[in-house]
Amino acid sequence: EIFFRSKNPKGVWERTLITSSSRSVDGDGDSSEDSYTVLTADGERVKAEAWWEKNGTMHRSLLSGGGAKYGGGDFESKRYLENDGKFLICESIFHPQDTTKSSTHVTWKFLRNGETI
Repeated sequence: EIFFRSKNPKGVWERTLITSSSRSVDGDGDSSEDSYTVLTADGERVKAEAWWEKNGTMHRSLLSGGGAKYGGGDFESKRYLENDGKFLICESIFHPQDTTKSSTHVTWKFLRNGETI
C-alpha cells in the first residue's frame, strides 16, 4: 500500500494504491485475478482491479463498467515515479465500450512537495 496526497486546481486528492491482483501484463506476476467494487467520482459502481508491474515500480489499475456519461467503457491508470522520485506520473486512458471509437489518453505530472522544476 502506498498513500499520497496531490493538489490541483480542483482541490486536494488523496489516494491509496493497493493491489487486488497479481495480474501482470509484462509477465512479472501470475495469472490470478481478484477485484472489488468501488464508487467513482461520478457515483457509478464499477469493478476495480489493481496490480504492480515492472518489478513493483508501476502501479496499474482498471475500473470496468463505468463511464456512462461518455457512452460507457473502462478506465485504465498507470502510475509511476520519474527523475528519482521528483515526479509522479499518472497516465489515464478511457477505453470506450463502442469499439468504433478510439481510446482517450491524458497524462498528469505531479511535482513532489518541496521539489523545484
